[in-house]
Amino acid sequence: MDLKILAENTGLSMADLNDAEKLCGLSGQEAGLWAQFQEKPEEFLASLDALPESKRYPSALWLFSCFAVFRYTWFHERRIPDTVYFDTFRDLTIWHDVLRRTKGINGLKQYRWTAKPLMGELYRLGRLEFEPDPERDILWIHIPEGGSLSDSAVDASLSQAAAFFPKFFGQTFASWQCESWMLAERNREFMRPDSNIMKFAAHFMPLGKDFPSPQAVERVFDWPEGDIALWPEKTGLQKAMKRWILAGGQPAEAKGKLKEIPKGT
Repeated sequence: MDLKILAENTGLSMADLNDAEKLCGLSGQEAGLWAQFQEKPEEFLASLDALPESKRYPSALWLFSCFAVFRYTWFHERRIPDTVYFDTFRDLTIWHDVLRRTKGINGLKQYRWTAKPLMGELYRLGRLEFEPDPERDILWIHIPEGGSLSDSAVDASLSQAAAFFPKFFGQTFASWQCESWMLAERNREFMRPDSNIMKFAAHFMPLGKDFPSPQAVERVFDWPEGDIALWPEKTGLQKAMKRWILAGGQPAEAKGKLKEIPKGT
């Protein structure tokens, strides 16, 4: 595995990676920093936090891309399919593109999130991402950007997870949970009942009430700033949510428990 192969299979740009390498000024130190990250990840992340943004974000992009290459051996030794490896580390591309699209910056801002797969804490299996929490016997379900949330895509992803964790880690989980704006009860006030998002929410039994959160606005309107009246209206969801917010609606998120844990295939 090398950076070129990683980039080709995850959509990362080698030009962006090369620019990030120059901006961070850490070329030649990657292996040593990987060892530091593995030994004390929180201390390593804190050291990134302390850098100025102009160096922090490109450093995170360059180093975490190199770390993903180093991590491949761990996947390979456990015979985890390359498709899972590449799908999982496509998160680097997703969050790089968010920062580029919204701020015009080449780098990685959500590096604490993208550190999870480097520590074996997050895997993308089909449409969804899964975060094992053995201490609480919970498998957390996350919804990454991009792709359809059709019933078939969601069901296939859940079934894949049901087979993946027992096969590769000998793990099963008593509770599969999700915390997302997509599960908020108040979405019913503006969203079509037959939408994929509402169908996804129907997989879960609510755990508690909705709570205020900016997550819906960030995800639906692409991290907007300024006057709400100027937020985009390119999709039906944007139009409906914007009207609802202007009329006094309060975006929220909620936690839910999967009603039925699938059998692995």
